[in-house]
Amino acid sequence: MALAAMLLLSPAVSIAAAREALQLFATVVLPSLFPFIVCSQLLLKMRIDQALGFLFAPMAKFLDLPKSVGGAFITSVIAGYPSGALSVTTLYQRGVLRHNLQTAIALCSTAGPMFVIGMLGTSLLGSTQAGWMILLSHYNGLFMAAFATNIIMKAFKWERKSNAPITALKQKPPETLDDIITRSCMVMLKIGGFIVIFRVLGDILFTLPVLRPLLDASHIAVLQPLLRGMLEMADGCAHAATLPFVPASLVMCFIISFGGICIYFQSLSMLSGLPIRKGVFLLSKVLHGIFSAFSLWVMLLINPLALPTSGQTTSGIVPILSLAPTIRWGAYAFIAAVLLFLILRQCPRIWLRFWRTMSKFR
Repeated sequence: MALAAMLLLSPAVSIAAAREALQLFATVVLPSLFPFIVCSQLLLKMRIDQALGFLFAPMAKFLDLPKSVGGAFITSVIAGYPSGALSVTTLYQRGVLRHNLQTAIALCSTAGPMFVIGMLGTSLLGSTQAGWMILLSHYNGLFMAAFATNIIMKAFKWERKSNAPITALKQKPPETLDDIITRSCMVMLKIGGFIVIFRVLGDILFTLPVLRPLLDASHIAVLQPLLRGMLEMADGCAHAATLPFVPASLVMCFIISFGGICIYFQSLSMLSGLPIRKGVFLLSKVLHGIFSAFSLWVMLLINPLALPTSGQTTSGIVPILSLAPTIRWGAYAFIAAVLLFLILRQCPRIWLRFWRTMSKFR
C-alpha cells in the first residue's frame, strides 16, 4: 500500500527509474548472464560436477559438503549472481545435495568476475588491477563466510533435513535443451522484474524529504552509496565511485559481497522449495560483505603502494599483481594442462551425456 502511494505521488521518478533499470537489464544483465545460465545448466545436465569433483574434494571435506558442489561453485564464480543458487537447486533436485544446504548456498553466492573487473575496476575505479584486488578480497570473504555459516549451523543445530522424494519438489530438473532454455528465460524474467522494482523503490525512498538531509550530509558521504548498495548492488556501486579511492573500494567490496536485498530476493526465488533458513542465508551474506571489506582493508595496509597518487587514476596500482611474463605464461600452461586432463579423463562420458541431451530435444 505504501509503495503504491509513493508510485502515485512520484510518477516521474518511478518512470525514470524503471527506464534506467530496463536499460541496465537489456544492455548489461541479459547479454552477460543468459548465455552463462544456459551453459551452466547444460554442464550440470552432463554431470560436469562429477568431473570437477576431485578438484573440489579438499574444500568439500573441509566444509562437510559433497564433491559435486564444485560444479555449482564453478558456475557461480563464472556467471555471478544468482546462477550459483540456481545450480544448487538443480543439484538438490537431482538428489546429489541433500544436507548442509546453507553452507553450499553461502559458498555458491558470488559476483561475476566480468562485473567486478570490468565495471568496478575498469569503468568506475579506472584500473583493471583494482578490480582484481576487489575480486580477490571478495573470494577470500566468501570462504570465510561459508566456514562461519557451517560453524553456526552445527553449533545451533539449525540443519533442516528433507526426506521428500525428488518428484515431490515444485519443479523437476531440466531434462532437455528446450527445458533448459525455457527455465533460463523464466529466470531472466524474474531477475529483470526484481531489478526494476528495487531500482524504482530505491529512487523513491532516497528522494523522500525525510532522508535527504541525512544522505546529503558531507561528513557521512559514504552513507548514501552504502544504503543504495544494500538495496540494489549496481546502483550503490555507481554512487560509490564518487568517493575517494579507499572508501570507494571498501564500499564496493562490501556491496558486491552482500549483494543487496535485490540479489537476496533473486536468490531466494531460485531456491524456492528448498528446506533452508532465510535468516541464516541473509546472515551469511552480511558476513560475506564484512569479511570481504576487511580483507581488502588488510591488503591496502600491507601494500600501501596500491593507493593512487591523485584522483581516481590508478595506473600503478597493486604491483604484486603485475606478474612477470614467465610466471604468467606458466600459470596459463598449468590451467590449460588441467583442462586438457579433465577433457581426456571425462571426454567419453561428457559427450555421451551431451548426445543424450540433444537426442531428447530432437
